[in-house]
Amino acid sequence: MDPNTSPWLHDAELEAEAQSQSRRATTCAECRRLKLRCDKKVPCATCAKRGCASICPDGTLHKGQVIGKRLVLTDARHLYDKIDTMRQRVAALESAIAALQSPSASSSSSLSLHDGQATSAPSKNEDTDAELAQMFGTLAVGPSSFFIGPSASADFFIFTTDKAKASMALTIWKSPWGSAYYAGNFNTPGVRMRDQGSNLVRDAMPSEQIARILVDTYFTNIGWMVGAIYRDDVDRILDTLFPDSSGVPRIEALHVHDLAVLFMVFAFACIFDPDREPNMTSARNMYDLALICISYDDVTMHPTLHGICAVHLVSTFLNLSDSGHTGQCRAYCIHGLAAQMCKTLGLHRDDSHWKLDVKERQRRRQVMWDITTYDASCALVLGRPPNISPRHIDARLPIDIAAFSDEEGLWQHSYGSWINSFTSVCVLKALEDAFSAHGASHDTVMRLDRMIREHPVTEALRMSEPGSQDSTSSDRVLILQRACIMVNYQMLLIYVHRGFFAVAATTRTDMLESKYKDSAIATFRAAMHVTTTVRTLYMQLPFCERIPWLWSSAFSASVILASMVIRSPTCPLSETGWKELCLVVELFESVASKLRIVATIMPSLRKLHQKASASRNTRSVSLDDAELAFIYGRTCLVGKNGRATTMKRTETARPSPPTHGVHAIRPLDVSLSLEQLQREIQPLLDAQPVPANEAAIDGQHLHAGHWSEFMRSIGLEGMG
Repeated sequence: MDPNTSPWLHDAELEAEAQSQSRRATTCAECRRLKLRCDKKVPCATCAKRGCASICPDGTLHKGQVIGKRLVLTDARHLYDKIDTMRQRVAALESAIAALQSPSASSSSSLSLHDGQATSAPSKNEDTDAELAQMFGTLAVGPSSFFIGPSASADFFIFTTDKAKASMALTIWKSPWGSAYYAGNFNTPGVRMRDQGSNLVRDAMPSEQIARILVDTYFTNIGWMVGAIYRDDVDRILDTLFPDSSGVPRIEALHVHDLAVLFMVFAFACIFDPDREPNMTSARNMYDLALICISYDDVTMHPTLHGICAVHLVSTFLNLSDSGHTGQCRAYCIHGLAAQMCKTLGLHRDDSHWKLDVKERQRRRQVMWDITTYDASCALVLGRPPNISPRHIDARLPIDIAAFSDEEGLWQHSYGSWINSFTSVCVLKALEDAFSAHGASHDTVMRLDRMIREHPVTEALRMSEPGSQDSTSSDRVLILQRACIMVNYQMLLIYVHRGFFAVAATTRTDMLESKYKDSAIATFRAAMHVTTTVRTLYMQLPFCERIPWLWSSAFSASVILASMVIRSPTCPLSETGWKELCLVVELFESVASKLRIVATIMPSLRKLHQKASASRNTRSVSLDDAELAFIYGRTCLVGKNGRATTMKRTETARPSPPTHGVHAIRPLDVSLSLEQLQREIQPLLDAQPVPANEAAIDGQHLHAGHWSEFMRSIGLEGMG
């Protein structure tokens, strides 16, 4: 072979040439790539400002998508997966070390980890406390049957069969298209009314000018919360529907699922226009028209991305339109259909293996994670399993196309990106570990607490001072987004901790003397954050009264405050809880006439307030058997007459649970608390003796239903 053509010689020449060019280079590789001015230092000021000093001077940020002047990296999901794997490994090691240090540790204790992954399933040898084993939630039988899980939102535990019938009546309304809707309901596939329905849709379609105003209203005020659909997609639908200046809609030019999406956008706009009072009649008419459109082409047989989005919008509308508790139960069922259709289209799998264009991948990921986020939220509120299991998802998070760089050059994420990331990392993990049928140990709860608190929130979305009006921005949407993030964040902490909060409240007169004082403090602090956030938000933006889930969250938090006063009147935190409870009751009284969900829960809130007041005066409140059965742990059955019965199971002989050593638990980060709580809580985190009635629960798995009967014990109105 000719040495001049030797590949080895050729590679050596190329390497020498590259080294020569490297010596001649005066700017770093990244500055050359972006044609930026470089100060020729290592690292240069430009790379340091852009946050990529580690790659200077020879490296470049070559993986990503440039959108405008922003470079969006595409491998964030892999980083989250790696962080989650490392977090699981650390948690498993901590548990194993604690078990080895326990006096009762046996020689069989081992890490038993393979490939860096730990099994989180509870050991078969860990027996559940007999009292906790009876907690399965609330079941109503009869014409209006329903099940409310033991970890559900507090307002659902005052939901009797009579209230179910009343709520059902609220979700059934009369409209000009009622007969067409019930004949073509998408829950009864196979029924088709194409000719008649097409004329109905054409006649009901608003003019182009009104349609564009409604679309703008939706995306300006509520689209960021609903998700799943982009402004560009809806604008494309309008352009196809109104192709010329004649103003005549071309219904036949669009797929019926596109029309369904459009009508649902109109329905939301009729409710969430801040410049007008909510027009529920028009909103419900648009809702019915959307259902008619969905019924044309059965979404279960011919699923499309817009078909999934339409079903998602229908479900979200039932939740946000103040349709009562039955509306939320219907939303959970309907949204389950959207979740199953996502799997039908393979949205739950990593699409990087398929040769899809960037826009298609982005749409698929956006729909999948918006559906997953809402599904997880419904599961938390109703105390039911999610329709989408994290064990079967490897879809990547969508690119945050709304991210921006602030004046200091730091990237700020959008609300949609944060809520999807929070769901992926924290909410799904909490649903799997804390709310499963096996229950959760206190170690698991504390690990979830740490994971939730460590989840980052960018500066643009962070409230400047929780509990005070947001003075850093006059943007209504940004203020709402910050408040929603705070409430979502704190409510997840409440859901995770409140089972052990109930144990602390029922086993000690002063919760802060309980072994589970960390959970008691964390729950109380989160409740304070929720109520103060909703109160100050309403003072600043009365528009928030149109978002029912904020008020449902505030009620759940007020139950925590009331229970602190009722069950631990001598606790140093009770005075703070009492003052905040009075403010919450005053706020709820002022909006009860405007919001149906508040009017529904007001009798129970007044009763809580009265019992809390009596507890402060007498230091003891008598509770009858029905009230003692309402919140704290046992199974409740609601009969056809609407009366509640606490189910007591005959105890069977069982081996004594093994005795585990009491391990020290890391104190909570009190720097996140309100200033007033910080002064009161910090001295109370010192070690306290463990009472005998709590020792039996040590090391065991607590069922979330402990909370459901604890609510009954503080005297909320029971089932009947």
